[in-house]
Amino acid sequence: MGDKTIDQEAHDIVFGDREEAYDDPNINFRKIAMMWSGMLDKKLTSPITPQDVALMFVLLKVSRESFQPKRDNRVDMIGYTLCLQRIVEENDAAE
Repeated sequence: MGDKTIDQEAHDIVFGDREEAYDDPNINFRKIAMMWSGMLDKKLTSPITPQDVALMFVLLKVSRESFQPKRDNRVDMIGYTLCLQRIVEENDAAE
């Protein structure tokens, strides 16, 4: 991606294209958490949270990176970590 570092690229994606396409991470990941919780209802002892969603997406990218290292995986790991931070900050502010 030109002269951008992977953290700059991830920041631009999370706060730009992806938010425009998929909504605020807290809202989008909450929807995903509800769907995953419903799908896994009989296997869970507690519902999946938006924070869980962010962490599971990071793990997905770690798995892909361990199989085939690519810049995209590393950018996305940072991006999902940024999403996690936004979710935590929003939840902390609401308390």
